[in-house]
Amino acid sequence: MFSRKTLHIRIYRNQFHVVHDDGSTAKYESPLPFSSERLLIADFDLAQHKLGQLLKAHCGHVLLAPSIIFYPMECLSGGFSKVEKTLLIQLGSTVGAKVEKINVSASEIDPFASSNPLIKRIA
Repeated sequence: MFSRKTLHIRIYRNQFHVVHDDGSTAKYESPLPFSSERLLIADFDLAQHKLGQLLKAHCGHVLLAPSIIFYPMECLSGGFSKVEKTLLIQLGSTVGAKVEKINVSASEIDPFASSNPLIKRIA
């Protein structure tokens, strides 16, 4: 009947990259910084605005809220805290999406590998 669209979003400093099923990416860079030296999302409002634009471009107006799988790609040296995970869940929900997973792996790990032990289910 209806299926929920899933977006794989890599988060870099001041950028969101949507990774398509064929491996291609679409890059969305914020003209104003939403990251800081320590945090990928330091300005929630700016990140929310940019993520909302991304969802509108890739999903348009849909009946079912899209699912998001986030891949933080930078600022991971000290680990990824519960506060940062909560922030990403809240960021997704405020733009009308459902955050399915947060992958806190390093960039060299294949984000689409279903056997990847570093992918954490959060729902």
